Amino acid sequence: MIHIKTNSIRQKLLNWLLIFLLPILLLGTVSAYYLANYFSNLAYDRALFRVALALADQIEVKDGRMVVDIPDSTLNLIEYDKYDWIYYQIQDANHEVVIGEEKLTQPKHVLKAGQHSYYDSKFNDKSLRMVALNLPLPDLKVPGNATILIGETTAKRDRMAHEIIVFMLIPQFLLIVLVALLINLGIRRGLVSLDKFKDLIYQRLPTETRPLDTQTAPEELQPLLHAMNDLLFKVKGSVDERHQFIANAAHQLKTPLAGLKVQAEAALREDNLVSVHHALQQISAGSDNLARLATQLLSLARAEPEVNSQNMLPVDLVPLIKEVTAEWVPKALDKNIDLGVSCSFRQRSVIGNAVLLQELLNNLIDNAIRYNPKGTKVTVVLALVNNEVVLSVQDNGLGLALNEHGIEIRGCKETCDLVKQAKIATSADFYTEYLAAIISCKVVTDLDEAITHINEHSSQHTESIVTENYTKARRFLREVDSSSVMVNASTRFADGFEYGLGAEIGISTDKLHARGPVGLDGLTSLKYIVLGDGQVRA
Repeated sequence: MIHIKTNSIRQKLLNWLLIFLLPILLLGTVSAYYLANYFSNLAYDRALFRVALALADQIEVKDGRMVVDIPDSTLNLIEYDKYDWIYYQIQDANHEVVIGEEKLTQPKHVLKAGQHSYYDSKFNDKSLRMVALNLPLPDLKVPGNATILIGETTAKRDRMAHEIIVFMLIPQFLLIVLVALLINLGIRRGLVSLDKFKDLIYQRLPTETRPLDTQTAPEELQPLLHAMNDLLFKVKGSVDERHQFIANAAHQLKTPLAGLKVQAEAALREDNLVSVHHALQQISAGSDNLARLATQLLSLARAEPEVNSQNMLPVDLVPLIKEVTAEWVPKALDKNIDLGVSCSFRQRSVIGNAVLLQELLNNLIDNAIRYNPKGTKVTVVLALVNNEVVLSVQDNGLGLALNEHGIEIRGCKETCDLVKQAKIATSADFYTEYLAAIISCKVVTDLDEAITHINEHSSQHTESIVTENYTKARRFLREVDSSSVMVNASTRFADGFEYGLGAEIGISTDKLHARGPVGLDGLTSLKYIVLGDGQVRA
């Protein structure tokens, strides 16, 4: 495998071009070499054969015997050459040398009468090109054939072959250089598009995350630009979530800080030490709540960028529950609550986010300590139930005194497992508005199932979600199809007077209420959005 170590696309393209052109040049060189040798040999072989025929004309048969009579002028003409040495040999029918060099190499194959053959040989350390001619002599007493050998050194042939090679390769080399230059120019022109997009990106503001225009981009850049636009979309979503998180954090911190300020001002106004002490206790409790809220916000800030499947890692729950529970022991002791851990594993790992798991367990233990009376036993349990690892926080507190207050819960099987006083709900219960202290409850696996259940069974009057997740809250507001949709606020706020409409006469969940000619206003309906941070209405 060929690896080109360069970061330049232009250089890589040129290098690959040369890699493919060099074999073509090499193939052209080899082809030129063989073609040059072939044609130079063809021309000089024919001239050499004519010399053999000239010698054959000097052979006669007299009185049944072969006679060779070569004039000196003919020998001088044969032997003289400006560049090469020419050697010859004539044999009689008995293969005896009559005239010429005796050590010339014989052809490898026996020639037939009248046949000639070309071959290469060596003579006195010189390379020779040979021709052998088998001349029939029918007038001999015993008919036979004379053999004529002509050998010539290869200086002229090599020179001619080199000249042919040079004349063939020079145009090829120039053509390759010209092609490389033209392709380099074409590459430079083609890569101008990259410079244009580079300038567009440089001109952008740091906060600009709108997609890049891909319509005018070359086809080869389309995948890269689509990937960049996908990244910009993700960055925009992350930035928007961060901005919203900061806004939500400021909003969440505003209420407890205002409470602390009110309690501090009250303490400053009081002269009675008992009242001052009470105000200070309220400030201390508010400070604890504020510290808890700040810790939750910081945990959420650390966890949000990691909440995706790619960042889910193995987490050992055994040391995690022990460490988190140990942090709450002082708080439990202050309230005389027995806090402990029940775990039958030495090690138990799950795939998840350690920060969010810690925050989940912190919230469960906090609720158990905060809302149970003194003397309660709270246990963090990690157990195997139906081949599934179950993490729970259990207590022996009073629980929900539903029957004493005439409250009835009708729910799904999961609801009944969680609340022993609950009754199994029928399909009709989820469609019913009881106008009594009765509620229907369903446990869902995720937000998708929750929205589907609401849109199917709701009267489209008022719905509310309690969440700290801004993205899920926005989706709930967008996808739930009701006249009033709320976040972290009681549904009792769905009132005309609360909305600033004056005394409420009635409420409608219809979407089209126009009569007669209908304009744009008549084709629209209202959806009231209520955002809170835990407000209730008595």
